[in-house]
Amino acid sequence: MKSDLVKSLFKYILEAAIVAFGVVLGLYLSEQNAQSKTNENTKVALNYIVQELRANRELLIQAKEYHKKISVEFDSLSKTATAADLEQVYYTNDKFKHFKLPGWQGVGTAKVKSIIYESAKLSGVLQELNITTIQNIAEVYETLDSYKNLSKTAMDGLLNVGASTKVADVFRVFELMKYDIQSFEGFLIEHLDEKADELERTLETQSYRK
Repeated sequence: MKSDLVKSLFKYILEAAIVAFGVVLGLYLSEQNAQSKTNENTKVALNYIVQELRANRELLIQAKEYHKKISVEFDSLSKTATAADLEQVYYTNDKFKHFKLPGWQGVGTAKVKSIIYESAKLSGVLQELNITTIQNIAEVYETLDSYKNLSKTAMDGLLNVGASTKVADVFRVFELMKYDIQSFEGFLIEHLDEKADELERTLETQSYRK
């Protein structure tokens, strides 16, 4: 009788242990599966960010080439401008009309994008990265934002041309394009290339993980 009781008790304990083990194993496998999906999503997001940086770089190369050509045209025209010309009201002057410059297609700054980066932030993917990788990505997009702001300054300078705007005011916009914007584009072309290469190396070595 006692032996049967012990056997029955042992049976229940064994069954309970099996059930508990099954639950723990299920939770563990579920957690591992979720983590595996998270790791894959993180890797995909980083790959897309690299592609976005390289696409932005190509846009910047095109913009810099355009600004180089427009600067040449602007230089040839500005050399003929006298001090009196610069003080004339822009709308009434007959000597300088920026839209008549050969090859003129507007301010022509690169329409750099940050869609993938913003999506990664919203989805929480960036939380899976170590602090160094997060800082590197954030820094390059902050630099792109600075370029956008500089581009806006140039566009606003031409959009806000009014009755009191002088030729010198418009010249300053072109000087901004020739020096500041073109120089910034040259810096960004190299910077984005370096950062994209760096992110690709972290993907290969998986050193982006916490």
